[in-house]
Amino acid sequence: MSLMNTRNPYHLGVSLASVGGFYPTLRVWRYGTEFGGGFRFLEADPTKPEDELETQSDYSFNELADHLLGLVEPIRLLTAQELERKGFVEGFGIKEDLEPSEVVEFLNRFGQIGLADYLRLAKLQRKFTIDKGELTPEQALALLEIPYDYLAIVQKSYKEEPKKWRSMIRKIQDGDLIPFGWIQKDLFDLARCIRILLALHRNYIDSKTFFSLPATRSKELRRFLLASEAVMLPRGEDENYLPLGGKKGDPWGVSEQKIKSKWQEFAVNLNRFLTPITYNAIIARLEGGLTFQKTLGIETWLIYEMLNSRASIIERKCARKSCRRPFVGYRSTARYCSDTCSAVERNRKKRERDRSKDSSGRGQKKKQTKGRANAKKKTVG
Repeated sequence: MSLMNTRNPYHLGVSLASVGGFYPTLRVWRYGTEFGGGFRFLEADPTKPEDELETQSDYSFNELADHLLGLVEPIRLLTAQELERKGFVEGFGIKEDLEPSEVVEFLNRFGQIGLADYLRLAKLQRKFTIDKGELTPEQALALLEIPYDYLAIVQKSYKEEPKKWRSMIRKIQDGDLIPFGWIQKDLFDLARCIRILLALHRNYIDSKTFFSLPATRSKELRRFLLASEAVMLPRGEDENYLPLGGKKGDPWGVSEQKIKSKWQEFAVNLNRFLTPITYNAIIARLEGGLTFQKTLGIETWLIYEMLNSRASIIERKCARKSCRRPFVGYRSTARYCSDTCSAVERNRKKRERDRSKDSSGRGQKKKQTKGRANAKKKTVG
C-alpha cells in the first residue's frame, strides 16, 4: 500500500500479494461482561477445538457489504431536540453504538472481526512491566476500551483475583476473547472503508488498481467527504442536502488538511485490515497456519475481494421514504434495500391506484346521476 500526497489529485495505489482462496474464520461467539459491566467482550465457544476452526464461504462480498452497511449507521448531525436534551450546540454529531445482540448475530453468520490488527495485539503481548510483564489496571483500561470510571473495580480484581485476571488476558492474547470495543471500532472503520471504496472511481494500469481523489470541488470529492464522515448529515438526508459551498478549494468548510487526514486514515485502515495477507503474515502462515486462520476475519476478506473485483458496485439509498437505508447496488436497476421494502412499496402503490380508480369511478357516477336529474327537470318543464 502506498500513499502519495501530491497536490492534485491524491493518489492511492494498492498492491496485493498473490494468495490462494481464503475465507473468514467462522466461530461461535457469545456476549459477556466483567468488572461490573465496564468491560464488554465476545468470547469464542470454549468447547470448539482450535484445530477444527471453520471458514465461511457461503456468501458473496456484495452480500456481506450490504449487511454491514445495514448494521453500521453513518455519523449524523444531532436533531434540535437532541441538542437541547444533551446541552450541545448546533453542529454536533453522533455515532450510534451497536447493539451487542445484533453484532453477535452478524459475526456468527459472516465471520469474526477484531483480530486482524496485529499492532494492537502486539501492544497487548508487550512486556509493560518488570513484574512478569503483566498489564497494570491502568494499561488495561486503555488497551481494552474500559471506561475510566471502572478503574477501582479493575484494580480490585487485579489484586484479589490474579488467576482470573491472568486467564482473561491470556484469552485475549490467544484470540479466544475479543474486547467489544475492538469489534465495534473495526466494524465502524470497515464500513467507512467500504463506503469510500464505493464512492471512488477505480482505475487499472497493467492489471494493477489505483484510486484517485481530485482536490478540487467535484461530485467525487463530495462522495468521499460523506463516506469518510468528514461532513455530517441529518438522519434520512442524502448528499443533496448540502451544496459544495465554502471558499474556493474549501468544500463544505472542510480544509485541505482535513481531506488529506481522512485520505491518510483510509490508507492506514486498509493497511491494518490487510495485514494477515502481507508478506510477513504469509511467512507466519507457512510456519503456523493456525495463527493465520485465527486472526483472519471479515475485514481482511471483504477489503481484499473488493479491491480485486472489477464489478461496478455503488452505494445506494433505499427508495422507500420511510427507510432510506444505504445498501450496495450491484444491479443498476436496484432501488430497494430488501425484498421487504420492495413489497411494501409495491403494495402502497397498488393501494394508491385502487383509491384513484375508486375516486374516479365515484366521480363519474356522480356526474351521470347529476346529468340524468337535469335531463328530467328539462323534460318536466
